[in-house]
Amino acid sequence: MKHRNIFRLALVAIVGFAPTLGKALVIEQTLPELVRESDVIVRGTVAATTCRWGSPAYDPNSRIIFTDVRLILADRFKGVAADTELLIETEGGVVDDRGLKVEDQPEFQTGEDVIVFLSPQNQNNRRTVVGLFQGEFTLDQGRVIENQLRVEDFIREIGQIVQEQEQR
Repeated sequence: MKHRNIFRLALVAIVGFAPTLGKALVIEQTLPELVRESDVIVRGTVAATTCRWGSPAYDPNSRIIFTDVRLILADRFKGVAADTELLIETEGGVVDDRGLKVEDQPEFQTGEDVIVFLSPQNQNNRRTVVGLFQGEFTLDQGRVIENQLRVEDFIREIGQIVQEQEQR
């Protein structure tokens, strides 16, 4: 009986602290760090989001929900993204009556104008956002929502950092 109570207490402690553990794992990244770690940096409009069961290794038996984001490209700031659109993969979403929310993942809405910092393509031609939520910037009425910079100033800053890093 005593062991059972200790187990329950430990379980309550783990479950109670679980929501804060994920937040502690995200290390704040500066704009130069996001640029350096990105394979591709683009601006585009979110055309659609589709949720599916799966895993990064594409295990059909996985019970993890992913969202595929189809982005129509408007501009490129780093890397080669030859197509007019690309797919971004994020963890979380809703399939049927099941939902998964992953705290530090970026969330995309259809119709959004965004600048994203992306990884190389995986085996299914999808990219992930570098720096989790930190690598997705939503643009609205000439401003970047996350930092309130004017869009043109933010784009100029990205370009300067890309140029500096390419010269090294």
